[in-house]
Amino acid sequence: MNKAKLQLIEINKDYQLNISAINQLHQKLTELNGGIEIVFNDTIYPEYKPVPAFEELEETIEYKDPVRKYLTQQTVVAQKDIEVTKALTLPKFEVGFHYQAILGQQFYGAKVGVSIPLCETKIG
Repeated sequence: MNKAKLQLIEINKDYQLNISAINQLHQKLTELNGGIEIVFNDTIYPEYKPVPAFEELEETIEYKDPVRKYLTQQTVVAQKDIEVTKALTLPKFEVGFHYQAILGQQFYGAKVGVSIPLCETKIG
């Protein structure tokens, strides 16, 4: 019982010290305001919406981040560039009709051709 009474006395002392500190700070605030007392009417703090889940935040950031969009586009461009380079290393076929006139002579007929790229850089 005595321990509980001592604890109650300690709590009351802390309460009185807190009230005294509040009054001192309020008085100092009044002095800083040119002697005009400041009255706090509204002591209810606004409610903020909770922070969304991490996955949702990450998705939002990824969607709105311009640097990330730029890097994604650069990756797509690099992949397309590799595809084009690979396509250029394949053999090229040519089929068609050819006509040529030189000094009164005429040459015409079907034309078939194949070019095999042997000396080009290979992409693997």
